[in-house]
Amino acid sequence: MLQVKNIQKSFGKQPVLKDISLQINNGEVTTLIGPSGTGKSTLLRTINLLDRADKGTVTLDGMVISPTTKNRQQILEFRRQTATVFQQYNLFQNMTVLKNITQPQALIKGEDKTTAEERSRQLLKKFGLLQFADEYPSRLSGGQQQRASIVRALAMKPKLMILDEPTSALDPELTQEVLDTIKEVTQSGIMTILATHEMQFAREVSDQVVFMEKGVIVEHGSAQQVFDHPQQARTQLFLAHFGM
Repeated sequence: MLQVKNIQKSFGKQPVLKDISLQINNGEVTTLIGPSGTGKSTLLRTINLLDRADKGTVTLDGMVISPTTKNRQQILEFRRQTATVFQQYNLFQNMTVLKNITQPQALIKGEDKTTAEERSRQLLKKFGLLQFADEYPSRLSGGQQQRASIVRALAMKPKLMILDEPTSALDPELTQEVLDTIKEVTQSGIMTILATHEMQFAREVSDQVVFMEKGVIVEHGSAQQVFDHPQQARTQLFLAHFGM
């Protein structure tokens, strides 16, 4: 289970997250929606500790991280339990697709090369990318590269999968193949939190939806409640832009 409690974050004098709290149970999918620049990515970055919150705690299966946590081993162990897919693909261009996926398993999880490679090939096959295992990322389309990034994250066997607008850098015709891959991930039972502007997709895959604006949670509920019966006028106005 993931618990985010009273998270606050500012950059300089500009508050970005204002007392954010939410909970995700094991196996659940939570989607963050809302206008650009409203704090969704910052929230995800505080959850995976790329940005440290100014106040509040993040707890993952009993491991508690706060702004005062200094134990590097504790922070490293927390990060080992999460895997993040970013807007950009972040694949190493001087490594083959297979090595991009196996190397983190060896460096971070301590897997031996044979085990890491076998798991990587199985996942590449599952997601229709095995034929690209020995190719360099530049030979793949943007959608294929993002799918490879998702496979790399899955290969780490995370307790929590974090996806930060993973289709935002893609041409529209490549978006669906990535969404199909993410949908398969969400059906696998991995606890997942994602930010997206794909509203219909969010409706389909989410157990709960969080609408954020200006660093606060405006509305939070089940996908059916938020999309079909939004309670807040601001949520209604936002969804109307998407024809919902």
